[in-house]
Amino acid sequence: RAVRYNRQDFRRMLVFLEKQTGKKVDWDKLAELIHEIQRQDDLINEIQQLMTCVPNPVPPLVQPIIYLLKFGFNGVASATRVLEEMLRVSMENHAKGIAGTLSGKERARCMPSYIEHYTMDFRFFNFFNELDISMMGCMLNYFFPSGAPYAAGREDQCYKMDASSEEAIIDSLADQLSRMPMIKQIRGPYDAPAMWLEDTLSACKLYKADCTIYVGTLGCRNTWGMVKPFLRDLEAAGYPSYALFADAF
Repeated sequence: RAVRYNRQDFRRMLVFLEKQTGKKVDWDKLAELIHEIQRQDDLINEIQQLMTCVPNPVPPLVQPIIYLLKFGFNGVASATRVLEEMLRVSMENHAKGIAGTLSGKERARCMPSYIEHYTMDFRFFNFFNELDISMMGCMLNYFFPSGAPYAAGREDQCYKMDASSEEAIIDSLADQLSRMPMIKQIRGPYDAPAMWLEDTLSACKLYKADCTIYVGTLGCRNTWGMVKPFLRDLEAAGYPSYALFADAF
């Protein structure tokens, strides 16, 4: 239903934009965007595949940068270069057999089950860095592009980029939006198929998480309303879970 809704919405948006601007869509430029998004998705998939290694060679601060780039600079060439550099650093750490933490050591692996805590000085990430704890990425890191390591066995939940026709371009952009974090997982029962609990447990298993931390905001009414049974289910599955009662922002 989400895919169908977004495809219809994108088509209405294009009609609206053409009417308001008096200009037609530049399909060649949109095709270039599709190819750049695919390149970015491939880079993110490589970084997230490296996270399965023990120790995790990906620096903690890479995690928020991934979703900041995806949310704000999707398909922008400069963002691709940042992802390439983050992959390079992570691969160098992996070749040395060290973690991405400041000391290069890994004492534990933490999986934030929703979002992370944000302050101007990134104190949250520095805290984990100083404790030699690897950050395995929160829900905002999981966009479900084709080839995502955490989607193995659930490939039907992924989107694919296709620039072969105008219809394919619209469908690709709409399908991507329908898989965006929170749009995919936080839209109904937390324990329904392809929702919050399933995605979190899948990531915890893949990335060998030692614990999970829930961080939200006062506006996260849907997650606050079901966080207690959600955390109980995570603990029943073997992942110690903690709810941080502070506003993430």
